[in-house]
Amino acid sequence: MLGADAIRPCFFLCTPLLAATNYHFIAEEPIMNLDTNVCEKITASCLNFFDSEKPATPLEILECIWQDSGIAMHCPEHHYLLPAVLLTSVRRQLGDERQLLEQDLAVALERADNVLGGFCGNYGACGAAVGCGIFLSILTGTSPHSVQNWAQVNLITAEALTAIAGVDGPRCCKRDTYLSLQTTEKFLQEHYDIILPKASPACTHFSINQDCKRQLCPFFPKEYDTHAKD
Repeated sequence: MLGADAIRPCFFLCTPLLAATNYHFIAEEPIMNLDTNVCEKITASCLNFFDSEKPATPLEILECIWQDSGIAMHCPEHHYLLPAVLLTSVRRQLGDERQLLEQDLAVALERADNVLGGFCGNYGACGAAVGCGIFLSILTGTSPHSVQNWAQVNLITAEALTAIAGVDGPRCCKRDTYLSLQTTEKFLQEHYDIILPKASPACTHFSINQDCKRQLCPFFPKEYDTHAKD
């Protein structure tokens, strides 16, 4: 028997209802893999930024893609977005060939597609933090059999998860992406001497987030007080 609160709206697909058993959630409609159209826009944007002579920080690339790709407020495409942006920024800074980035992005997309929507609350590992591990694994060529960098790939994910958990729920894909980006910037400088511009986000997405923590979020704009209206 299902409990009285076992049927609830899906927080990452919007329309399907989730039915909770004693052990897991069963979706009336299957949780879809990443949206191909959105991911293609993310890839194209990253390659355009890579090719451009105009400087762009990882945060600027991120915000531009959020604005132009049609990506939802909360969706699993963020699990690809973050490693894609990071790979683009680092490959560009290192002077690597475009073909290498193209290969990286293809691998990142394949791996991110395995990180389901709602991974944060259902599995205890936010997909944005997992995206940090995907990024560093690809950048360093790390595999399950690696000795060198294996620890770092797991550590960067752990540090991102710690930062995300420090703010508490409910989930916010934008907040958790910001936190994971900041974690990665610090981690790359400390462990690999790769210095990316420091991200200091001020969220512009809170008005479309029904679960926004507002003043409890480190990225909520300071000019809005507790009683400010969206």
